[in-house]
Amino acid sequence: MKSSRYSSHFLILVCTVLFTIHSHAEPGDTLEVTGEVVNLRAEPTTKAKVLIKLVKGNKVTEIQQKGNWIEVETHHDDIKSGWVHKSLLGQSGSTANTEPVTRFDRFMARYNEQNNKTYFSDVKNRGEGVIELTVTDAWLNAEREVRSQSVTDIFKLWAEAYGTGRSVSVIVLDAQGEQHMIMLR
Repeated sequence: MKSSRYSSHFLILVCTVLFTIHSHAEPGDTLEVTGEVVNLRAEPTTKAKVLIKLVKGNKVTEIQQKGNWIEVETHHDDIKSGWVHKSLLGQSGSTANTEPVTRFDRFMARYNEQNNKTYFSDVKNRGEGVIELTVTDAWLNAEREVRSQSVTDIFKLWAEAYGTGRSVSVIVLDAQGEQHMIMLR
């Protein structure tokens, strides 16, 4: 009788741990592929096209969840994102960096790779999907199309980092705090 009771408690504990691993993952979290070879699919269904194969230990970043499927960013140059069944992913076991990577951190890494700071001197995270850009005199003196394209490029980076289906905003201010442009989704 005792071993049956302990078996039941152990089973409940295992189920709780497995549920907790998957239920606490949120957009922006780093996850690790736990299956040996996992299909990254175009849609959240086993009938969807397989985009690439991921191998055990690959790190991915959660974008969103739909039922038992998680849309992930792959960090591959050719295939940016796709869907993996959540049973094939777990919390990343990496101990190299104990701080979680936020959506803003991911954005800033890409922003710093792509931006030469000609038009923007500062970027601030205002929270709730809103970032604020401080422009330089070069931006203020540039042609309207150039200004618009430079902000559009950063808006795309921010929207991609913040996640599909979420509201994002980019507010453009000059050094005196005067607003020049706002982009919303």
